[in-house]
Amino acid sequence: MLERLQELKKHSKDRILLVDDEPFCLESMKVLLEKAGIDVANKVDVCISGERMVDLISSGFKNGINYKVIFTDYSMQGMDGVEATMQIREFFNSQGVAKVKQPKIFGVTGHVDRQFIDLGIEAGMDRVLSKPLDFAEIKNILESLTQ
Repeated sequence: MLERLQELKKHSKDRILLVDDEPFCLESMKVLLEKAGIDVANKVDVCISGERMVDLISSGFKNGINYKVIFTDYSMQGMDGVEATMQIREFFNSQGVAKVKQPKIFGVTGHVDRQFIDLGIEAGMDRVLSKPLDFAEIKNILESLTQ
């Protein structure tokens, strides 16, 4: 019985979602999260498209899964991270979920000029991070979410 409770606790409904269509980028993000103390095997989900990101977030919400943080690439085949962010914000707004209770969405891009940053913020991203991701920055983000 105790073993089953520990297993359930391990698979907490509070999760992190990584979205990128480049396997190397997904693996790099996992390494940074693991280094920051996140149980990647049990707390992190990954997907490779904006469409899948929207599906995971909406179906997760309906099933009690709480994605606290999303790190999404801007540029992906099909729906990009910017469009997916807009759809996620629209979904939560239609469900009556206040912005402060919605997932924090961090855009990840190699294009860090003002135009791209503004595009992400206008879409509903909380912040835009530049590639390659900086460990100290990721650690600070994760620490700020637990306070």
